[in-house]
Amino acid sequence: MSNTIINTEIHGSNYPNGNWKSQNFCDKTTKFGCSSHSGRRTFITNLSKKIGLVGGTLRDVQSLAGHSNLQTTQRYIEVDTDCQRRLVDLV
Repeated sequence: MSNTIINTEIHGSNYPNGNWKSQNFCDKTTKFGCSSHSGRRTFITNLSKKIGLVGGTLRDVQSLAGHSNLQTTQRYIEVDTDCQRRLVDLV
């Protein structure tokens, strides 16, 4: 059984965990003024918002991102002020 979590086109191989960037994705995003890190930041932010739905933690997001330090992962997660308002409304 393969331990590949995310398929990638880097070096023509499949990599486990955080090495998920695709050259095709980069080519498309740079045309709109984005970088590969824009997609990475969005991916990590979306994972962090949904990780609780599957019983995971930010450590799982950290592992998928390939970061050795959780603080690095946290720098990629974008703040959502609408979400913050909804959280405060819950209390």
